[in-house]
Amino acid sequence: MTTTARLTTAALLLAAATAHAAPGKASGYFRLDKTRSEFSHACAFRLPDPSGATSGVTHVVLSDKPLDCDGADQTFDPVDAVKAQAAPQKPAFVTFTLAPGATVDRIDGGWTSTAPEDGFSFGGQGKVAIKVNTAERVTGRYFLEKPSDFFDKTFQFDFTWDAPVLAGSMSGTPLAAGGGEVGAAYQKYLAALGKGDLAAIRASVTTAKAADVPALRGAEARKLVELMQLFELKTATVTSGVQRGDQAALLVRGVGFDKSPNDGRIILQREGGVWKVSRVIMKSPF
Repeated sequence: MTTTARLTTAALLLAAATAHAAPGKASGYFRLDKTRSEFSHACAFRLPDPSGATSGVTHVVLSDKPLDCDGADQTFDPVDAVKAQAAPQKPAFVTFTLAPGATVDRIDGGWTSTAPEDGFSFGGQGKVAIKVNTAERVTGRYFLEKPSDFFDKTFQFDFTWDAPVLAGSMSGTPLAAGGGEVGAAYQKYLAALGKGDLAAIRASVTTAKAADVPALRGAEARKLVELMQLFELKTATVTSGVQRGDQAALLVRGVGFDKSPNDGRIILQREGGVWKVSRVIMKSPF
């Protein structure tokens, strides 16, 4: 290889590395009453569409604190991971989803502030101006030209983003039909949920998730199970799944306890050699 060729190759490798490492950028603000968040950092993650209607959905996270997008992309739940990593800095976030396509008429998402604690869900308000919306990059602006009322408060926002789309959560070793051992662990969790057995539910989830399921008894236990069932499937089919080491993700489809069809994504973690449910991500029934 000639010196020129070596320099050219090195330059290309450096450019590729820089492109991969370059963080996304954001600007603008979100305001609710007297609480205002100014954004400077952005991440974008490609996640599977559980319904199968599209090739994938892009989730965008904006923050007023630095974000490790690449680190979060190593997990199957990058949005939750990138927010958790920034939590000690007491950040503010805007999160929203972008469906595939050049034309986006509506953005659904939410704003959360840590200090002070506050939040707001949005969908349909304001104007959307998308410049780029591909599997590799997303760039755009979402804004509300005039303040709007929210009960006794007003809100307004105008923020932009430009970020590479990371898709690590869509990669992994495909699981056998039904999810194999991982799918069986999820079905065990559903069985415990259907029986209303809190002890069995706690045993089928990760240690971190079990901390959110108190060991209640009697009427209190029944009320908790009924609340959990609002956001879960009663019967489910695993349509596909992938695994990376001790992490796995399943796409599921089935019928909820309210008899409505639904689909979602289940994140599992292997603890002590046993697969446990870590997070259930379903469409909200509300």
